[in-house]
Amino acid sequence: MTLKYTTPEAVKAFTQRMEEFSTQEMLEDPNVGAFISGKATIGKNQLGIAEAFLHLFEQREDYEICSKLIRTFPELQVSP
Repeated sequence: MTLKYTTPEAVKAFTQRMEEFSTQEMLEDPNVGAFISGKATIGKNQLGIAEAFLHLFEQREDYEICSKLIRTFPELQVSP
């Protein structure tokens, strides 16, 4: 796992906490939906949180959401 804005430990803890929520439940949360679309902020480390969400949705194979996160936070794009 290549990370620029957070740590592997933080991503692991985040994904474990989010296991109890379905993707649909997360997207229906107004704060999460607004964050993914770039209309709201969550916490101080925006890119770290976005990177954790990116890895979570990548693990869940929700690639449309990954794409949206990368469009919202282009810093997360991995160079080939």
